[in-house]
Amino acid sequence: MRAGLRTPLGRLGLTIVAVLALLVAVSPLLGLPSPSAQNLAAKLAAPSAEHWLGADHLGRDVLARTIEAIMRSSLAAVLVLVGALTISIVVGVVAAAAGGVVDAVLMRIVDVVLAVPSLILALAIVGLLGPGFTHLLIALIVSSWAGNARLARAYALGIAERPYVQAARLAGVGRLRILGTHVVGGVVPQMLVVATLDLGGVVVRLAGLSFLGLGPMPPAAELGAMLGESRSYLTNAPWLFAVPTIAIIALTLAANLIGEAISDAVQHRGLT
Repeated sequence: MRAGLRTPLGRLGLTIVAVLALLVAVSPLLGLPSPSAQNLAAKLAAPSAEHWLGADHLGRDVLARTIEAIMRSSLAAVLVLVGALTISIVVGVVAAAAGGVVDAVLMRIVDVVLAVPSLILALAIVGLLGPGFTHLLIALIVSSWAGNARLARAYALGIAERPYVQAARLAGVGRLRILGTHVVGGVVPQMLVVATLDLGGVVVRLAGLSFLGLGPMPPAAELGAMLGESRSYLTNAPWLFAVPTIAIIALTLAANLIGEAISDAVQHRGLT
């Protein structure tokens, strides 16, 4: 990861992350109003000294809402990624280690999940549970783990045949210890590389479902929801569309650049 982050792509991604993190860190010092505070006198106000990025249709400060939305979207993307990655590793390693019927049953479950487009599955889960940010996170986790579970199984099977694992077996090391130390210890770093490549996609899916009104309930700010609210004001208040769009692009670009840089570094060093 250090080698990848030293590359031009990695540094550019880290720079974008640093700028966004700095914006969030200094936001309390900017004297911004509450993201949910309404001021109808400032309805659709253009960017000015009072509202640096303008105000929305309820007079809420766009900069304050964007900062809150960046924090919420970033945290949500990480939670979805960690949840889906954990399920993927557990299912993949258990399938590889158990083999036989257990492997067959788990892989058929994976096939069933993969047979349904992830967006359709997420929409169905949110429709079943009802709108809400927590339900949206659950839907994204459930619809995102299957593909990586198959990959984790392949990694686990490959690691189990490596010479140092065979040597551990011959030395009398217990099966559970080999599984926990060598197999899981080898699968997790490789899956983390895969996860960095998935992070940008998670940000986009999260914003897309929130755009459809399936994310946080008003007045909570989220980038996709802000885009959805801007549809009726594209001509007379274009900043309402431009600001969250740029934020989504920045988050996605940073995640993709860092993921590509780490992946290239790992492949270059022959660690996969």
